[in-house]
Formats: sequence, C-alpha cells, structure tokens
Amino acid sequence: MVFVSRASATKVTEPFQKRNADHIRPGEQLQLVAINRASGYIGSVKFTSKQVGVGGDINNALDSIIMRPPNLKIWAERVHEIHQGRQVAGEEERTNLIGNEGITLEDDLAVSIHTEWLDHNGLPLPAELADFGYTPVSPK
Repeated sequence: MVFVSRASATKVTEPFQKRNADHIRPGEQLQLVAINRASGYIGSVKFTSKQVGVGGDINNALDSIIMRPPNLKIWAERVHEIHQGRQVAGEEERTNLIGNEGITLEDDLAVSIHTEWLDHNGLPLPAELADFGYTPVSPK
C-alpha cells in the first residue's frame, strides 16, 4: 500500500502504480528519443538500464544526445482510372507514384501524400511516436 500511495503522490501513471506493473528492469535495452518541436530536430540513443544501490534503483547517466535534422521521406500517389493503354483484367483504377516535379490530372480519383520519419541512421522510430505525429515506417 505504501508503494501505491508513493506512486500516486509522485504522479506515476495509473498502469504503473501497481508493484507488478511492467516497470523498467536492470539489463533492459531501452531507447530514449528527444524531439525539439520548434526545429524538428530529433536525437536518440539506445542504452542498457543499470541497477544502482541495494534498493533496486535504476539510474543511468547517458552521454549527450546529438540532435539532428529529421530524416524524412515524403512521397505522393495518385489514383486514376485507366482510359487508354493496356489494362489488367479486373483493374479499373491504378495507383502510381508521382515523380519529382510530377503532376496530377484533373480527373484523378484521389491524391495522397505520405511521410515516413526515420532515425538519423535510417532505422524506424518507435511506433509509439505515431501518437505524437511521427508516422512509423509502413510496408509499401
């Protein structure tokens, strides 16, 4: 009961107020992602949690995080009906990527713009960042 009241007093979110919650454990591989909303710069570092002291406290001293410009991929697709040319059986509409300085046409059914946010090394950002406006890598 002491743990629950202490967790509540320190504003620990409700799922983690129970002693058997999925807390960070020593030796666990973690990734810290820092985001500067004003500039869009992102920094991340992976590390292993360490146990310090007898009470089971976990404390990590991380080196500085290098903030880098966003590694962002942007592309657009157009959906259109096939009026001329070769048509595959059963295919009434087709989706094509819009090339660099490409155009869409007035009779296109839809145009969609997609983004992928990646870490500086090209690896995907954690999927949980989708809740904050960063789209995870999706299969094409």
